Amino acid sequence: MPKEIAPLIVAIDELVERYRRELEAQRRFVADAAHELRTPLAALQIQADNLLASDLSDQSREMANELGEGVRRSSYLASQLLEMARTEGATSPEHRMIDLAALITSILADFVSVAEASDIQFEREIVAAASVKGDETAIRKLVSILLDNAVRYSPRNGLITVRLLLADNRPKIDILDSGPGIADEAMPFIYDRFFRAAPQEIEGTGLGLAIAKTTADRHDLQLRHANRADQIGTIATIIFPQA
Repeated sequence: MPKEIAPLIVAIDELVERYRRELEAQRRFVADAAHELRTPLAALQIQADNLLASDLSDQSREMANELGEGVRRSSYLASQLLEMARTEGATSPEHRMIDLAALITSILADFVSVAEASDIQFEREIVAAASVKGDETAIRKLVSILLDNAVRYSPRNGLITVRLLLADNRPKIDILDSGPGIADEAMPFIYDRFFRAAPQEIEGTGLGLAIAKTTADRHDLQLRHANRADQIGTIATIIFPQA
């Protein structure tokens, strides 16, 4: 390269390296903080449960319930922060062939008790069987996050459909819920950290879709969300590379 440009190239390289170190330090701080918070929060949850098991007045029991719910939400937030830090710092493991139909069945089995508690039904549609080469742990996490969102936002007696099909020779997983949908003005921001488009009465941290998007990008998958055209609800779509 021309010697006049060499200092500029060196300066850019140093800037990129400083930026990388800052991002890594931030990721480590979030991971360490979330990890350290889990133990005291778990102790608080035990104390709140013990308090609820004691003989309390109605007013005291109501306050103890609110305390327990607050601790539970904080514990979930700490877990999500830790998961976000792990996702951003994860390395790509060796990929292998994954039967997507079998993976969907396994994930749905993990959510049966959660769905039954909310009187929600699952429907599995295998329009076309498909296998992909990838990281099974990452794909399982991605589908699980989207399914967890669908359960959280669907009303009682709702129906959630998980559909596997091929589109342009590319495997695609659709998760259709019967929730309130996403406002058009909120749609561009749903993958931002801590952004929540859901009503306030629906619990969440605003990190789930951010983790899902990071996971999808890291593994060359497309993640899309749209409102359903056939009824009120949302459709989350994962598009895989060509089969």
